Amino acid sequence: NSQDAHHRHSPVQDIDCKPLQADSFTVQDIVYSGTLDPKFVGTFTPEFTWKGFSLSGMFAYYGGHVMRVNTDDMTAEGSMNGYGFTTNIQAFPSSYLNYWRTGDASKYFGNGYASENIIGAADLYSKYGNNNVVPADYLKLRNIVLGYTFPEQLTRRIGINEARLRVQMTNVATWARNNAGKDPEAVNAFDGTNRNKAPRSYTFSLFLNF
Repeated sequence: NSQDAHHRHSPVQDIDCKPLQADSFTVQDIVYSGTLDPKFVGTFTPEFTWKGFSLSGMFAYYGGHVMRVNTDDMTAEGSMNGYGFTTNIQAFPSSYLNYWRTGDASKYFGNGYASENIIGAADLYSKYGNNNVVPADYLKLRNIVLGYTFPEQLTRRIGINEARLRVQMTNVATWARNNAGKDPEAVNAFDGTNRNKAPRSYTFSLFLNF
């Protein structure tokens, strides 16, 4: 009932929180937030050459879709008694402060009974909230390659028909539309949990044709 839903310290005391399984929820309560699949996909691979040098890159764009973020902040330790029974936590996450500082229920889920039924065991229910849905559009510079072909006059002198030097950098830069500072490829778009971000790497190669 609404009395159980109102924790005395909750900043959103005027909200009636009920379990997702309650009969009061209907199809009309569902909020369509968008699709997880990109509507627009494009690549661009420019290349510039000058004398023996070459410079190329590969840009990739995905847009028109959404993703969930920051559900790692919504932990499962809450209960109808609030967060008082968290003896197994070695250190409280700083995100817990958000439950007390904000009065905007569209940004954070409530404390107490709400955390038990919306956050739920193993964060089962946080993925169904629409307040953590953000645009997933992004543009990436996946790689950039700098190459140099040595002059034939030089290579012939040392008995080599052809010699090329190549330097490549991958995962160069990401421009994301969301204001959460998240790389869409480092987030599980369905449930909003964080993944490992692909590290930047470098490759040096030398091609010799005798």
